[in-house]
Amino acid sequence: MPFPEEPNPFQILDFVPSGCCVIGEGGIIRFWNQTLETWTHRASADLLGRNLFEAFPALGQPRFKDRILSVMETGAPTLFSSALNPQFFPCMRQGGRPRIQQTALNRLPISNGGVMVLITVSDVTDQFERGEKYRAARAQALEEALVRKEREEQHRLIVSLTSSAIFIGDASEKILDCNASASRIFLYPMEEMLKLTLTELFPYKHAEIIHRVLAEDFCTGDQGLELEGKRQNGTFFPAEITAKFFLSGGERRFVVYIDDITDRRRAEEALSYARKQESLGSLAGGIAHDFNNLFGGVLGNLDLARNLIPARSPLLTYLDRIGHEMLRASELSQKMLALSGKGRFTLGAIDLNRLMEELKPKLSLDITKNATLSFRLADGLPKIEGDPMQIQQVVQYLVINASEALGSSEGLIDITTGLQDLDAETLRLSFPSQQLMPGPHVTLEVADTGCGISAESLPRIFDPFYSTKFAGRGLSLAVAQGILRAHKAGFSIASTVGVGTRFKLFFPIVPSAYPAAVSALPDESAAKGAVLFVDDEPVLREAAAEMLEMAGYEVITAEDGDRAVNLYIDHAPRIALVIMDLTMPRMDGRTAFQAILAFNPQAKVILSSGYSEHDAIQQFMSDGLVGFLPKPYRLIQLEELVRKFVKPSHERG
Repeated sequence: MPFPEEPNPFQILDFVPSGCCVIGEGGIIRFWNQTLETWTHRASADLLGRNLFEAFPALGQPRFKDRILSVMETGAPTLFSSALNPQFFPCMRQGGRPRIQQTALNRLPISNGGVMVLITVSDVTDQFERGEKYRAARAQALEEALVRKEREEQHRLIVSLTSSAIFIGDASEKILDCNASASRIFLYPMEEMLKLTLTELFPYKHAEIIHRVLAEDFCTGDQGLELEGKRQNGTFFPAEITAKFFLSGGERRFVVYIDDITDRRRAEEALSYARKQESLGSLAGGIAHDFNNLFGGVLGNLDLARNLIPARSPLLTYLDRIGHEMLRASELSQKMLALSGKGRFTLGAIDLNRLMEELKPKLSLDITKNATLSFRLADGLPKIEGDPMQIQQVVQYLVINASEALGSSEGLIDITTGLQDLDAETLRLSFPSQQLMPGPHVTLEVADTGCGISAESLPRIFDPFYSTKFAGRGLSLAVAQGILRAHKAGFSIASTVGVGTRFKLFFPIVPSAYPAAVSALPDESAAKGAVLFVDDEPVLREAAAEMLEMAGYEVITAEDGDRAVNLYIDHAPRIALVIMDLTMPRMDGRTAFQAILAFNPQAKVILSSGYSEHDAIQQFMSDGLVGFLPKPYRLIQLEELVRKFVKPSHERG
């Protein structure tokens, strides 16, 4: 039954811009403010007296309900992070976009009426651009609370529960009053806080600007002024200060709001770093893709040249050298693809301990004679999914770096495996720009007793070609980061100059659905017909066509997906096989593949790409894809793969 209409002690909560809901024992809704009415389009009159978990069934899930009831039972406040629980109550912004909410639950210190919990819902969608409406509403709520003595207790309740530090002071800058958040942020007991002036909460270098702000000689504006705050223990933190002024009993007063913006700064830095890495990865991936096409064309023409030169010609030696160097260059291209997170991966279940046992002999050769390599491998680790060669490469990079950190000094390189559960709060604080999910992870740690990395250099060690040793060191750590990103794995780094460095890798153990690798048909399945070769690189296309024709195949070529589809439709009866590049202008390989398969569901297509087989095949349907040809390739590889599907003219009956 709804509660009878009577003055509601929580009515002042209608003045705040946050959504506020008060629930009593059993989850009965006792108050629903106007902000929540506007956001949710659920009227207070329809909700008062109803059970919260029945009115909003999604909150009946254990992850919500248990925590809500725990606040009521224990009195311990809780916070639902906006990153993990974007919508506590379903609220839509204009245009249908969901609001991103941060929800705090606090048990109210009110004796009559039974145990009650205040649910405060904050819209943090525009947290970097706080609007004037929010500032005006908060200032209005504070001003009304100050001038209306009969609502003083309600005002004190609201102010004490807000996350911002709120200070009220006089013309001498002395702090007359503050809320609990002020004590929490600045680490002063409340009684000590009231003995200070506002200027004492900031380092000396900010004293002049604080004087100017409180003298109204400098306006902080509604966006606030970013300075450094100083805690009682002498540590500093990034703070945003907003000042307002009013008259009380004819005397001038100030109200100052101070927010600890450490998390916001961390999020901004993480976002900036992630964007930079994404930009570098896209650039590296694009360059590597073009290089693979060029390398394929050069290698193809080398193979053609070999076929035209007598077997004992000295020119073969030079051609072999060129081919060898081109393959070395293609390895650099693969590193660039790995940096972008799109390297060649063959994914499967991996026993990390067994992988390290297999790697031991190689690692022993990679380190200096002064280094002692030790292994501590935990028993019973679950398997992870990934490419064993790529993961071994990451470990080799880390061990080589550890060995170089030891220099000519004797030291220890310790490799440890284990199992660690990562909760949401740990991920938010320690892995803000990484794609890890909450849950158990298999860990691999590489620690050394070397020279360590300075705090200035630590944020840059994954930048390509950055090194504290000498210029142009290489791509190893940048590539390692790309490989981890492709495996949806994470990492942490701890380093102290003169003590050593510790890299810790985190691999998820929850299996993912990977498309099955395509396999070639047996030779006896080979058919008669032409080969449609599709690639936008002219040199590679011409070299491949000439090599296949020399081997006795009829070849039709196309420079893009659009041309390939038209040619296939015109010549479908005589085309036995299509070799399709993934990335092409006008129409890419995926779209062309779907069009060909729609015309002929029995069509056989081989995909060719410089990206990993898994990454490339993910963009295709599984049916109809019968093979994968990684770039760059030698023409002998092309011919051997084609022979599995198409008979050359000299073998046809």
